[in-house]
Amino acid sequence: MQTGQETAQLVADIEITGAAGNVVDLSQGIVSLKADGSDLFSNQKGSKNLITYQGDLNYDGRVSMKDLAYLNAGAARQQQASEDPDAVDANGDGFVDASVARGVDANFDGQISMEDLAVLDADWGQSLHQQPINGANGTQSSFTGSDQISWDELDSQGLTGDAAWDNQAFKDQNALEAANDFVESLENPTAVGVIGGDGNSDSSDNDIAGTEFQDPLTG
Repeated sequence: MQTGQETAQLVADIEITGAAGNVVDLSQGIVSLKADGSDLFSNQKGSKNLITYQGDLNYDGRVSMKDLAYLNAGAARQQQASEDPDAVDANGDGFVDASVARGVDANFDGQISMEDLAVLDADWGQSLHQQPINGANGTQSSFTGSDQISWDELDSQGLTGDAAWDNQAFKDQNALEAANDFVESLENPTAVGVIGGDGNSDSSDNDIAGTEFQDPLTG
C-alpha cells in the first residue's frame, strides 16, 4: 500500500530594493516554510545578481538612447482595449493585457506611459561602468559592484529554468565605455567634460531645447 503525498505550488512576487551597483544573492534564501511536525524548509537555489538602474531597460548597465528606443517600441506595441472589444483587459486600465510590453515597463504599473519616460529621465546618463583599473594581471574592466561580484560570476550563472544566461549587452557596453574616445550622454549633470546642447562644456545651462543653434530671423 502506498501513501499519497500532498503537493502544493508556491508563487511569490519578489521586490528588490537595493540601489544600483549592489548585489543580491537569491541563493541566500528568499522564502522559508514550516509546517507542524516538519523541519523548516528554506530555499538555497538562485542566482547572484547585480542590480542596475530602474531606467536601464536593456540591461547594459547604462541609461541611454538605447533604453529610450526600447521604451518607444513598447509604446508602439501597446493597444487600446476600445479598439478590440474581444480583447482581454483584466485590470480595466484601458489597454489590452497581451499588448503591454512588461519588460520595458519602467515603473511597473502595468502600462507604457509618460511615467515610464520620467523614470528614464531621472536615471539619464547613469552608468555602472567605470574606467579600467590596473590589477595584478594588468588592466581589468571595472564596474560598480565588481568588489561584490566578479565577471566570472556575472557570466557563469549556468541555466535558470529553461533560459540561458545572457550577459552580452553588459559586456559590450563595458568595452565601449572603456575606450578612450567614448563620449558620455549629452546633458548628463554628472558627466565630466560633456559638450552641452549650446556647444560648450557646461551641461547645466542652455540645454538642447533652447535657441542657441537658431539663426536670427531675416526680413
